[in-house]
Formats: sequence, structure tokens, C-alpha cells
Amino acid sequence: MSQAQAATTSSGSSSGSYVIPPGRLGNLTPEQQTTLDQFRTDLSSDANFPWTPARHDDATLLRFLRARKFDLVRSKEMIYAAEKWRKEFGVDDIVANFKFEEKEEVNKYYPQFYHKTDKEGRPIYIEVLGKLDVGKLYAATSEDRLLKRLVLEYERFLTERLPACSRV
Repeated sequence: MSQAQAATTSSGSSSGSYVIPPGRLGNLTPEQQTTLDQFRTDLSSDANFPWTPARHDDATLLRFLRARKFDLVRSKEMIYAAEKWRKEFGVDDIVANFKFEEKEEVNKYYPQFYHKTDKEGRPIYIEVLGKLDVGKLYAATSEDRLLKRLVLEYERFLTERLPACSRV
């Protein structure tokens, strides 16, 4: 059973009133399902594509397909460009080696955090922009380090936080 078929059997909603939006797992037209299956097959069988099942699950592939209105050629161009950027920016190296020692200081001037989940089990992300102090923020760190922190936190979000929320 594919991820899309599994999602069709259960909305995963805790409130019971959630309706899965079109073009997402559990609410695909037959044409969209065929395109998703082809996209997955093409990418996973391409020796030049860094296929990683954990990072290229159906939900992720659908993000690329929706962004390009299920145009397979344009979706492939987009995902290849994203993977090229990951390699050039060094995302895997950032995840493995980046240390953001100034996190505590940065959080004083740019508070941001996750707090519980919404009714559907999705993590709630909060930025307290009223306390943002750009001058002190850039005295504590650089724009480059902030970007690397963002990449690191997003990778952790995908690999740690979302799976943990799904288990709850």
C-alpha cells in the first residue's frame, strides 16, 4: 500500500472535522496519483538523483508536484534544483557539524520557538517579532550563521519534530 493509499484510509485528524485539501495524501485524483507514482519511480531509479526515501516521501514529492501544478517535467526541474542547492549550500554538513553556540544570546533578541501542537497535531511555531532587535541580533551573530541555523532547525523539524508529532 502506498503512502497516499494509506492516508486515504485515515485523515489523521483528532477533531474529526478536518477535510484533506486537494492534491495531498488522501485526496488525489487518479491522474494526480499516476503523476505521483511516475515522479517517485523516475527519481528513485535515476542514478544521478540523491534519492533518500526518508527525505523523498510522498508528502514531500507532492509539495513539488503541487508547486508546478502536477507538471512532471517542471516538478523534476524544481526538485533537481532544490537538491543542487542542498549540495552547494552544504546542508548535510550543516546538520552534521554546525554548532550555534550563540543560540541563547540570539534568542534574547529574536525569540522563536515551537509550542505544543494544533488540533490536527501540527507543531505550532512562534516568533515573538515584537522583541526583535536587529542591531543587537547582528552584534550577537552574522546573517550567514542565522541562515545556517534556520537550515539546521528546518532539517531537525523534518527529521525529528514532525515524526514525533505523528507518533503522538
